[in-house]
Amino acid sequence: MSILERFNAEMKRRMVRLHGAVLMSNGEVIDEVYNAPYTADSRTRMYSSSKSVAAVAIGKLVKEGKLSLDDRIVDVFADRFDMADAPERLREQTIRHMLTMTTAYAIPTYGEKNKDWLASYFRGKSTHYAGTIWNYDSCGSYVLGAVTKHLTGLDFVEYLRPEFDIMGVNKGVWCLA
Repeated sequence: MSILERFNAEMKRRMVRLHGAVLMSNGEVIDEVYNAPYTADSRTRMYSSSKSVAAVAIGKLVKEGKLSLDDRIVDVFADRFDMADAPERLREQTIRHMLTMTTAYAIPTYGEKNKDWLASYFRGKSTHYAGTIWNYDSCGSYVLGAVTKHLTGLDFVEYLRPEFDIMGVNKGVWCLA
């Protein structure tokens, strides 16, 4: 039994629904395993991995001088939303707070009832001041993706396409942010 087969068996034992895993060394596939109905050609949601990609896009914006980590999120979108209604605790929140998951929210601001996730972020009920509490946050990553789109006209996958091409990431990559 290969390393990945043993790993996959352990994940099943722990009731972790693993779509698949690939082991690579020096750019070469050493081993791979997939669980039905998934195959090597399946598109699958990567969920939290988009947080890292959004962060790379923000880093590129900073390097290009289009954004600062200390920019307030309300200022980035001031031309799109009336920030007079934004929670007071959110008004001092920076891009840095969003990258470090120290936003003004302890609970998600989006949901089935909120069709416009970006607008709902600025109307959400903040629970504390940004920078005071760490909280795993998917909403912030979504908003960071929207920052990229707002400043460049491209979603973060399109914006990072030149870097993806260098790394050999195919054009089948897409995201919702």
